[in-house]
Amino acid sequence: MNDFFASFYEKFYYATDFSLEMFERFLYQRYALAAILCALAFSLIYYFLLDRPKFAKRIVWLILLLLSAVISAVFLYNDCKGIFENESLDFRSEAYSALAFGSFLLTTLLFIVLSLLFKKLSKNVSKIPF
Repeated sequence: MNDFFASFYEKFYYATDFSLEMFERFLYQRYALAAILCALAFSLIYYFLLDRPKFAKRIVWLILLLLSAVISAVFLYNDCKGIFENESLDFRSEAYSALAFGSFLLTTLLFIVLSLLFKKLSKNVSKIPF
């Protein structure tokens, strides 16, 4: 599982030392799971908790999508940087930023896919976003 997520995240940033540390600590898997949980939680919130006509707007859907993606990216950036700083490992901040961007994209894609699945189960927001 770690191999699969490593191949995804390493498309955004690859440096031998940094990527090896990420892989050996199973951090790719950890951050992919966080992205999946973020997308799942926020899509469930929109399609089941906010399933009311007043929330049946694309802007509400977009806000929740962006919120889930930003939370996932910020979590990756701060957690990863904190782990490596505690171990006195110094990596460039672009490594964290690039992986956070990858997490942002992963969460966004998952949120869209989950929207396609969950909108069929919703009564009031089933037409949102497409």
